[in-house]
Amino acid sequence: MQVNQPLNLFKLGTTYRLPGALNRLTVGGNVTWQSEMYATTQINYTGPYYKAVQDPFAVVGLLANYQVDEHLSVGLNVNNLFDKKYYDGMGTFNSGSYGEPRNAMVNAKWTF
Repeated sequence: MQVNQPLNLFKLGTTYRLPGALNRLTVGGNVTWQSEMYATTQINYTGPYYKAVQDPFAVVGLLANYQVDEHLSVGLNVNNLFDKKYYDGMGTFNSGSYGEPRNAMVNAKWTF
């Protein structure tokens, strides 16, 4: 048997609009946790089998959004805040891929 996807996955996210003079600012965060996953692989399809394991891990993200006026808001999202190195997926045929490294995105939104 091969478990190339996690058996358990937990995601939680929230946002909070600050009160009073800071009420134009919204902050938030999210966390994603997953259980162990593994894949068995064989080098050149002739050698012994090896087991590649991804231990359980969590990835954290943060966000901030500022409402400039009734039409314009600007925001910042930071993903994988602690730059956790992990496998996003493990597949057959000796394949796998790393998850996103820490990254940030700035955005602007205009509503009519």
